[in-house]
Amino acid sequence: MQLFSSGLLNTNTLLVPVVDQYVFIVDPAGCSLSSDDEVIINELTHKNLIPLFVLLTHGHFDHILGLTKICEVYNNIPIFLHENDKPFLGLSSPQYQKSCLSSLGLEEIYSLLPKLEYPTTSITVNLGLGDFYHSLHIAESDNETIITALNKWFILHTPGHTQGSICLHNASEKQIISGDTLLYNSVGRTDLIDGDVNVQAETIKKLQNQIPANTTVIPGHGYVYHFGDSTF
Repeated sequence: MQLFSSGLLNTNTLLVPVVDQYVFIVDPAGCSLSSDDEVIINELTHKNLIPLFVLLTHGHFDHILGLTKICEVYNNIPIFLHENDKPFLGLSSPQYQKSCLSSLGLEEIYSLLPKLEYPTTSITVNLGLGDFYHSLHIAESDNETIITALNKWFILHTPGHTQGSICLHNASEKQIISGDTLLYNSVGRTDLIDGDVNVQAETIKKLQNQIPANTTVIPGHGYVYHFGDSTF
């Protein structure tokens, strides 16, 4: 797995290996505003990697700005996002993203943001990523090797930071891609639009009961760590 700290808020963008040259992209953040919009594309091109889809752990602006360049190069690449976070990318995206920027004191950059309306497919949670991918009848999903490899990742709905936040848990490799649900010694803030501190508390309790302490956490920002080493 390759991790790139990129974008306006040093978001962790991931290239997750599947099988052979296939990968999927998590939370593309690099953009022209931070002068790193070519980083992921260059890596894919240099290593002859084939992106199957983009998966968004949630819809906040700092996790999606890289969609502009990716969709420009890979015109029909599928984009997966939980149904509850679709307002961040749909017709209501200006209202939602402007609210986030205002809460962060960054409203002055709103006018510089690219168009944030992209067609997305709603993620089916509590399912293997391969089974979900296969259900979409995408050409590559006929490849059983791809499906099996993707199914190492289990999709968890982890609301709180946003209503549609998700995590990907790989039990066999003891890894969890947590977006902003889990951060080192912290959790994602809940004072932005659609955040809920009480829902988040329930989510964290469930994860503490479900995820082994030696699981490697790849968060949406900051350092990779082991689940049991963090306190929040």
